[in-house]
Formats: sequence, structure tokens, C-alpha cells
Amino acid sequence: MHIKVTNSTLVKANKATPNTNLWISNFDVQMPTGFHTLTLYFYRFTGRPNFFDPKVLKESLAQALVDFYPVAGRLGLDENGRKEIICNNEGVLFVEAEADGEMDELGEFGPKLGLAPSVDYSKGISTYPLFLVQVTRFKCGGVCLGFAYEHNLSDGYSAIHFINTWSDLARGLPISMPPFLDRTVLRARDPPNPMYRHTELQFLTPTKTQLVNQSPMKYSAFKLTRAQLDTLKYKCQHAFGGVRPVPYSTYVALAAHAWRAVCRARGPPPPEDTCQETWLYIPVDGRSKLGLSRGYFGNVIVNAVVVASWVELVSSPLGFAAGKVREAVAKIAEGAYLRSALDYLEMHPTSMGARTGSPYGCPNLAVIEWAKLPFYEADFGWGGPVHVGLAEAPSEGATIVMQSRENDGGLLYAPPSECTPRYETPPASIPSPRYRQRSYRALSHLHLISPLSIWGGDFNIATHIACPKQPQGHIALKNCGAPQLVHHAPPPSLCSTIVAPPLPGSTTVTRENNPEVEKMRQRRNHVIPLPAGGADDVEKFTSTNLHIKKSHTSLSKIFIFCLVTRIINSLLVQTYFNPDEHWQAPEVAHRIAFGYGHLTWEWNKGIRSYLHPVLFAALYKVLALSHLDLSWFMIRAPRLLQSVFSAIGDLYLYKYSKALFGDNAAYWALFAQLTNWFMFFCITRTLSNSLETVLTVVSLYYWPCMRPSSCSVVSVSRKRALAIAALACAVRPTSAISWIYVGILELFTTRDKLKFVLVEAVPIGGLVLGFMLLLDRQLYGSWVVVPLNFVKFNFLSSGGDYYGTHAWHWYITQGFTIMLFTYIPFSIAGIIMSQEWKLSGLIIWVLGVYSLLGHKEFRFVLPVLPIALIFSGITLANLHQREISKRKQTWNSRKNRCSRLNMSVLFLLVTNLPMALYMSLVHQAMLIEERGELDESDQFLHDPLAFVTRLARNWTPPSHIVLFDSQEKSLKEFLVSNKFYEVKRFFHAHFKVDRELQGSIVVYTSQGQ
Repeated sequence: MHIKVTNSTLVKANKATPNTNLWISNFDVQMPTGFHTLTLYFYRFTGRPNFFDPKVLKESLAQALVDFYPVAGRLGLDENGRKEIICNNEGVLFVEAEADGEMDELGEFGPKLGLAPSVDYSKGISTYPLFLVQVTRFKCGGVCLGFAYEHNLSDGYSAIHFINTWSDLARGLPISMPPFLDRTVLRARDPPNPMYRHTELQFLTPTKTQLVNQSPMKYSAFKLTRAQLDTLKYKCQHAFGGVRPVPYSTYVALAAHAWRAVCRARGPPPPEDTCQETWLYIPVDGRSKLGLSRGYFGNVIVNAVVVASWVELVSSPLGFAAGKVREAVAKIAEGAYLRSALDYLEMHPTSMGARTGSPYGCPNLAVIEWAKLPFYEADFGWGGPVHVGLAEAPSEGATIVMQSRENDGGLLYAPPSECTPRYETPPASIPSPRYRQRSYRALSHLHLISPLSIWGGDFNIATHIACPKQPQGHIALKNCGAPQLVHHAPPPSLCSTIVAPPLPGSTTVTRENNPEVEKMRQRRNHVIPLPAGGADDVEKFTSTNLHIKKSHTSLSKIFIFCLVTRIINSLLVQTYFNPDEHWQAPEVAHRIAFGYGHLTWEWNKGIRSYLHPVLFAALYKVLALSHLDLSWFMIRAPRLLQSVFSAIGDLYLYKYSKALFGDNAAYWALFAQLTNWFMFFCITRTLSNSLETVLTVVSLYYWPCMRPSSCSVVSVSRKRALAIAALACAVRPTSAISWIYVGILELFTTRDKLKFVLVEAVPIGGLVLGFMLLLDRQLYGSWVVVPLNFVKFNFLSSGGDYYGTHAWHWYITQGFTIMLFTYIPFSIAGIIMSQEWKLSGLIIWVLGVYSLLGHKEFRFVLPVLPIALIFSGITLANLHQREISKRKQTWNSRKNRCSRLNMSVLFLLVTNLPMALYMSLVHQAMLIEERGELDESDQFLHDPLAFVTRLARNWTPPSHIVLFDSQEKSLKEFLVSNKFYEVKRFFHAHFKVDRELQGSIVVYTSQGQ
């Protein structure tokens, strides 16, 4: 394929920008000069008009450069020879090119330098642009955006911040996160005071071994499933015959695994250099550690370095390497360490060159995590990218970890930067989930390909590195669902290592030509020698030999757990809460199913739809046909059905939390959902609010505007979200309050506004409304527009106020506060940490609108309670992660420390579970028991005035009357007419539980006493 450049333009800011020399921090200066990081964004042709119109791109780029004006500058040197950025608005190089082939012809996503802009470094650092972009059009209509950014300008996070801001401006959106350009916040202290040794900033010790080899070598990669990753973590956890108290993260386990695998494949050092060290570099973003804003524009990257000798690394269990990795990451996670690094660089300016050139020379490795960077949010108005990858190989010895758009495994590249790939397989389509073998000519050492996705789905990592000494063949693990060995004529002396992690207690498939290494390995594992014969022998080693058990918690298991929990929950709820639980669902359903039952006034007014009770009517019919229409089943079956709905809501809360914030936060959000006292008390009741809550959570999962852009929600999902939202409004018309907010957000963020409104929202809403009208027509016996009647009664005539009104701040000071209870600080902290303002804004919007209404009830705002609990899950996940990071690396320690996480969990359980059980088993339990008679206290509560008037006909007047202040209002006239006056008032309670506040006990006495 040939690529022809058709036009090159310097794009400058379209408004005046500061003309200044920008001081850059030591983190910026330590980056190599004359080095641009090259990334490629591939976009499939969507058929939309003006697809990637250069005019739109240039205009929005010029607009973005106003705020990000250093991007349009050049590098320079100050009077002391220190690098700085000259903000002179010379511009960004915008290159337009055409390819004579189609995008699918590119095959797998390996290095493709022709798609990225080239940079001429020969004329000095002040001559070349800091940022370049190339727009390459393919014959199929697709487009590749190639970006090049100078590493002194920024790190990857800031570069993507700029690109995503540019894409927002291209779609007509405002800048969501302005850049913070003042890099003096990262000045070294005066005087500098480094507190640590900072091994990562010191020069590497040269190896005594000659490792340059000109032989070609081949790479193979395969998809590593979550089950296999769990196996890796299991092996880390059970190292040295014990069990570590804190689990290892996926990243730590993978980094340790890759480190050992590379060392094994490289082979042992020579006898005269047995103490040869191997270094593992782990770049860490220090923004949060240093208290910087997310919009800080510059480099805030510091390497965590792990050092071990080759012998101890290879001869020790995987847990040894994992422990060292976690210890290094935990140390560098402290803000004091990063400040110390700035001071160290200030005192040792020569250390700033320690990373130039090829910094990760053998026997070292770098594992660079790009998985958390929001690459796939770069939607310039024609849809998001289908793939993001590297335009060239990184430094020798570097491994890139990237996220895939579909979250089903990423595509990662780390071949030698000096090599040009020679494709040996037919081209694959874009994006290809398959990883075919390639050949590279190595100028130095072995390199690792490690594709994976951190955010969910399957993970990928290179599991085989062929030794350059034996280039004529290799054995690869092939992506065929479960791993399988495929053979490419390996010679008997093949030096290779299969590093797929076996389950504990199973065997490890290994083969190396070094007897010393073999002995060390045999001390740790049972070894099955790899056959050195023909292909038939190798093919016997199939997936049945490499047992990788799928051990991760599947969605089905989570649903079953939630279902069982909610069924138990429904059986434990034996108290009264609200009459609508009975009169608006089971009673109406009984009338539909059997032809008799009481209908309250709401059904005469036509403000309730039969859509909700018809679900329970169908259940009653099934029970009748099955001859199970006994009293026990008839009473409890509706709640058991609601338990199923509730479990579905719990499952989608987990899925939604996982899509937004990852696995760990999802588990803790589910914990919060299942242990919150009010959710336990209310969600399994047959209130329409309970079903509305479930439908709200399910619909939010599918709304594109309520998910990260990288989650790739297609139009089908939006239609599904609209259908579920419309169903929620049909069940309870006030649900429209939530969907007005979400709909407006979607309208502002989508480019297909007319399609969203006219092709999706109107037809789907009309379809659901039509179905509801037909159902109500059938059961009411006439045409009834329930939403219209509902609005008239509750909003236009304030009919709901008949049941009592509350102060405007009631939801904030009492209602929602009591519902969220002790989760309040966790939810607030989660909102601040996540900065997910759209989702938290939905809570504020719903509470705000309901606060404008006079009549207020707890259950009205139940749909936003799960959202608040999602944020609590973020806080708990953060505490969990801190617990992992700060735990000391003492292998045999089994000391159970009272951590913040343990104390938080204990606090939440102690405060919520007793409350849930009390409210569900004790409080107002008598009101729903079957009773054959009504005692005097119930008669009095039913109508106090009538009761005491009837009693006074034949009584001897008492000396004192004691009553609650809630009954005092209705009996005031009676007490005055019978000459009773107040003598004492005692405090009883701070807050009311249901309708009337029994805040005081009042004592009256007759005037004759």
C-alpha cells in the first residue's frame, strides 16, 4: 500500500494567545529530546456527510489551541541551557494524505509508520512542531488519524486530554476540562531535599554479556482469559506454601509474570556474571498523588523500579516477583516520594539523561500501562475509533498495555523499534481479534508483546518468546477459545518457554536447553518436557493438557446470588410501609384475575395504569391453573415476583458500575445495594416505585450519554434504553422526571439529534404509550389516558397535597438522608473521587424537582438511591485498593490489622443490618397480621374523636388524660368543651416515622382537680 501526502498546513490558534516561554518541570525535562510518540486512530466510514471534513478538523483544532497554546509552540533552551517551551503559536502541522488501498488491507495492527506524520529533527529542537497530525483517507472511505506529540510537551494522559478536547470542539461541545498550564506547581523545593534513593533515576549498569543478535525471531500472542488471570493471581497468593492476606491486582500479577517470562526466555547470564541484575520499570501517573487537577497539562510520570538478580527471579515462585512489584508501586504511590524525585532531579541534573536512547536494555523490561487512558472518547462527530494503536514499535524491552474498544482484549505492540515487520499471513480485517505470527529481525534482544484489556472481558498477554538462537521454528499458543499449542517445525534444541499459568497443583509445560534452569524449575513445579519430535507429538499438547479453569465470577452466578438474597429479603419483610403496596398492586391484580376485589378511588379517577398490577394478575392466573392458589402463595407470590425484578436490578447495577468504574467498584456497589437498610426494607415490596427503580437502573446501563464513550454503546442499545425508560414512565408517570434529564443530555451529546428524536424517541415512546392505552382501554372499559389524568391530579390540582405536605428541604434534610443513612459520606466521597458529574447530577435533578412538590414520600426518590450507592461502591473500592497498596510485603505474616476498609465495612453493617431487620420485622408489624377483631386502641387510632365522644356518654370523668400530640389536634375541641387543660408536655421523639409526628406526650387535667 502506498500513501501519498496531498497537503500540509500549519494550523495556529484562531485567537491571540500568550507569547511567553513556559518553564517546564523536572519531570518534563527528563524526557528524551527529539522523540515523538506516534499513535494511530482508525475510523470506519459511517456514510455520514462530510466524513472527516478537513475544514471542520482545522477550525476546531485552531479553537483548541487557544486554551492549549503550548501545543502550538516549539522547544527551546533558556540561558542556562535548560529546556523550555516557547509559546509562539507557530502552529501544529496538519497533514492530509491518501492511501491507494483499503483499511482492511493493513491486516493486524502492527507498526505502520506511513500513517503517522514524520518529523525532521536535523535542524534543532526549535524547528520541529511539538504536535503533528496526519489524516489518511483509504479507498473504502475509512480514515486514520495519526498523532505525534513530543514527550517534553506532555505525557500520554495530557496528549489524550488535548485530542479529546479537540474532538469535543469538532462536535460543537464546550471544553469540559480546561488545561492547567502552570507547571511551577512541580518546582523542586528550595533547597532540594530528596528523601529516597530513587533507583529509577540512576543510570543502568551495563551488562557484561554480548546480547546483540542479528537472527530473525518470531512472536506469538494469544488471548489470556480472566480465568487464566485469576490463576496467575492465585499463584501469587499461594507462594511459599502460605496464603497472602491481601489479593494481588491483575496488573501486578501480569507485570511479575511478564518479567519472569522474559528473563527465562533470554536465558541465564554467563558464569562470570551470575549476579546480573534485571530491572522492571513500571511508569506511574502521579497526578492524584501530588494533588494535581486532572487537567494538569504536562508530564507527571515517575517509574517504579523493581530490581532482582536473574537467578533469584527465575528460581523463586511467581509470588516473589509479584511481591516486589507491589512493594515498589506502593512506595511510589506516596506524594512525598514524587516530591523527593523532583528534588533528586534538581540535585542530579545529569540523571535527566538516564532515560534517553534505549533505556530498557537487556536484561531489563518496562510494562507501560495505557489501558486506563480514554483513547476511545475521540469522537470528532462521525463516530468513535474502531481501533487505537501504535504507529511504531516502542523502545527495545518495552511492553505496552492498551485497552480495546469492545473491552474484549486489547491489541498491544512491543516489537523492536529498529525492526520493520514482515507479514507472513494474509491480511485481517479491522479490528482483528486474532493474533497471527510475525517475523522481525532483532538488532539487540528479545521483546515482549503483551496485549490486554484492564477494564473487563478477556485479557491478552504474550505467552511465548522465541529465542533468537533458534529462529527456524517456534511453538505458539493460539487463540482458539481455550489455549492450544500449534506447531511450526521446532528443532530439537528449541529454546522456548510456554508461560501460560497453570492452576495450582497442576503441571507447567516448559522446555529450556539449560540444565541449571531446569533443576531450579523442578524444585518448584512438576515438569512435563516439551516433545522434541514432529508435529504429531506437539499436537498432543492441546487445551486438555493446559487446564485453565474459568474461575471468575460470571454474571449468572451474581444473578443467582442476588436472587437468593432478594427472596430471603422478601420473606423477612413482614411489616407495613405504605397502603399502595397492597391496594395498588395485589388487590387490583386479584380483581383482574378472579373478578372481585376492592378498587380505591385512584382507579375511579383513572390516574393509575393497569400495566403494573397486570403482572401480578398473570402470576395469580398461573397459580390458579397450577392449583397453587392457596392463601400462603397468594399472599407471598407477588413479593417473590418482585424479588426476581429486584435481583435483575441488582445485576444491572453491578454491570453498570463495572462499565463505569471497573470490577472492584462494581462488587462494592453491589455490596452497598444489598446492605443498605432502606433498599432491603423497600425494594421487594409490590410498590410501583420498586419496579420503577429496577427499570431505571436497567435503562441507565444502556444510555450512551450515561456511560463512558469508550464503552461503545451502539444505537441498538439506545433504542433499548428508550424502550425501558418508556416502560418505567408507563408504570409510574413521575419516572419522566429522570428521563427528561437523561434525554436532554443525550440530545446535547449525540450528533444524530433528529434521528434520536424522530426515528427513535418518538416511535418507541408512541409504541409503549399505545400499548398502555390499549391495555387500559381493555380493563377500564373506556379510553383513559392515565399520564394525562396523573399530571392533572398531582401537578395541576395538587391533589397529592391532601395526604400531607412537607417543607421544600425535606428530601435533603430528612427523606433521602434517612434512606442513604450511613452511606452518605461514602457516596459524597465517591462523587468527588469519580467526578462523574452527569450521573451525580441526575440525583440532584430528581431531588430538586421532587422538592418543588408539596407532598413528599420516601419511596418517590427510591429510583436514585441505587445511583448514590454506586458512588459508595467507588469509595469502598478505593479503600480496598489502598489497603492492597499499603500492606507491607511480609510473606509469612498473618496478622489481622484493623484497616480503614475493615472498619468501614463493619460500620456500615452494624448501622444498616440491625436497622433493616428492625424495620422489616418489628416496626408496624401488627398492621399486616391477620386478626379477627379490632381492639380499643385500634378503634381509637382509626377515629379518635368518635371514639372518645362515644366513650364519654357513660363515663366517670377522669382526673387526667394522657395522649400524643398527634391526636391532640383532633381532640382539642372535645377537651376544651369538657373543661380539660394542659398541665405538662414531655419529649418523645425527634422525627416522625410515617405520617404524623408523635413528638410529645401531653398531659391534660380537669379544672376540678
